[in-house]
Amino acid sequence: MTEPTTFERLQRVQSVDVDAGTFGMTLATEGEAVDGHILAIEGGTVPDRMPMLVSHWNDPTRSLGSIVRARKHLSESPRRLSAMGEVETDGEGVSAEIRRDVLHMIARGHITAVSIRWNQDPKHSIPRTELPNDHPHYVDRDKEPFNSPKRYGMLFKRWTAQEGSVVAVGSDPKALIGRAGETRGEVSSFWRALSEHTDPPAPRKLPEPPTEAMLAAFAAQIREFAGKGVTLDALRAVLDGEQKQPTAEEHLSQLLARIDAFDLRIGALEGRVSGAPAAHLTTIDTIRSVLEGIRQDRTEALGRARAELERMKGRVTQ
Repeated sequence: MTEPTTFERLQRVQSVDVDAGTFGMTLATEGEAVDGHILAIEGGTVPDRMPMLVSHWNDPTRSLGSIVRARKHLSESPRRLSAMGEVETDGEGVSAEIRRDVLHMIARGHITAVSIRWNQDPKHSIPRTELPNDHPHYVDRDKEPFNSPKRYGMLFKRWTAQEGSVVAVGSDPKALIGRAGETRGEVSSFWRALSEHTDPPAPRKLPEPPTEAMLAAFAAQIREFAGKGVTLDALRAVLDGEQKQPTAEEHLSQLLARIDAFDLRIGALEGRVSGAPAAHLTTIDTIRSVLEGIRQDRTEALGRARAELERMKGRVTQ
């Protein structure tokens, strides 16, 4: 079974009560993030109590306490998820000292950011370019630059919160280093380590516009695939039980995925060939021509192959 993809989102501390060991926070909003994704607050599942960590470090000795009293503010714009952080201020030893020191630095305003980690529900994660045109989060692929995050952004309609963390992103590293100099031993080492995580994570690398060489290579791949029509028949025979081949399902999935990708990749090229060399336009025409041939010749075979693939997946799932 495939593990769900985990995502994170950065927000801010709002208020602090040192005596009670608590602070308020906004854990997530429904606004568009820099990665182009949208988190639907209404569709989130948030436990009554979940772990509060430091920088998402999966280390029990770095647990600060719990996040409780999560509340969805659905009437606000953008919608948001708020919660209360409870720092465990009792106890002895290094871990207890670090917990109290983190609360101290939050109260002083040197640490101001929190981050939620969640798992998506793949069945309810939709590319924004595939939303209805009148949806508020719809993105028109043809109107966005090729490497715009919005083109690849998702709407996560159903998701489950896993944990929340106090993070150093956006903090002044000098303040954290200064605190390291004011403390000793493992507490000092903790602040020095945290000071290395004050920069926001690097944005994910987005695709570059296709070059003439990339287009030529793509056309060659399509020609090669078009000449392998017998492959689909062979795979269907395998799925029908006439032969046994462990990699048949994976092979068929790859072939079908490549065909599904043709429309998207050609769509990404349309509208971007103005002023391009004649060879560039010829390459695109070749791609379209070959693709149309595949559509006409393989529609029926692909339909049967897809049906067989779904049946095979059903047997595996059962």
